[in-house]
Amino acid sequence: MFGKASKYAFANAVLAVIEGKMLTQAQVDQMYVAGSLKELVRMFSDTIYAQYFEDGADIAEIAEKESIRAKLELYEILPPDDHFVFDMYYKRYDYNNLKILLKSHFLNKPVNASELSAVGCISPQELMAYFEEERFDDLPFLFSFSELEAEFQKSKEMRLVDSVLDRAYYREFLDVIYRKNDDFLVDYLRQQIDLKNFLVLVRCSRTNLNPENYFLDGGYIDLYTLAGYAGEPPDSLLTAPDFAGYRLLLRHGVEALEKKGSFSELETTIKNHAILHLRDVRDFYFTIKPFVAVSY
Repeated sequence: MFGKASKYAFANAVLAVIEGKMLTQAQVDQMYVAGSLKELVRMFSDTIYAQYFEDGADIAEIAEKESIRAKLELYEILPPDDHFVFDMYYKRYDYNNLKILLKSHFLNKPVNASELSAVGCISPQELMAYFEEERFDDLPFLFSFSELEAEFQKSKEMRLVDSVLDRAYYREFLDVIYRKNDDFLVDYLRQQIDLKNFLVLVRCSRTNLNPENYFLDGGYIDLYTLAGYAGEPPDSLLTAPDFAGYRLLLRHGVEALEKKGSFSELETTIKNHAILHLRDVRDFYFTIKPFVAVSY
């Protein structure tokens, strides 16, 4: 409890209070099976979020306000020297805003600031200013605007914007996690990259796209190895030795995909794996791990 670990003592006590206000897993599970929006609103009326529905706010507005509130609370209790880890987490909202702005720019369509999220580290107005003033080379993201623009002009493929920015985000995120020097967080993120690459392989095999254009770098399975699985059906990927560690996790989602043709269960399985992975460290007091578990 002494030395560096003690900096989390007060923060963990406050975090416990914050967690007590959050929805339980049972409540979330019930909301997933709500038969209508009216029923969902009724479920929320029994929680601390009831006030939002009394004011007539829509779901998107509620999610935005709560995300901002949770972020501010987290930054208030966390030691300042850990903020850089969470800056990178919240920068995913900036990357999503950037996707919208780039696509609109390439299609010559205007964007209203209200269409962008304010949860990230860069305000929508500040990000829009880069485009209004055509300061594309100054954009604070790990990608080349000129290269992306040239590729888009050749292909006219919107998915190119998503793939370039997704790779940039995870490359930047992994660099930050390595700086934190926490083996658990590195392992968590590298597993997530592997699982997302599995989805890339499956989606591309069904649409006859080249998966090498969409892979994320930094997982346990290197890009050269992944490229060798291009075109393989999902059930073959499950038997591949490189995916052996994820076989049990992915099996149910792959079976659902084969039967129903829907990716929803496979995507949900991967998201749930991330939640369960982080839930295991929520009791690692006097470390950064419980804060990652709650926010991520």
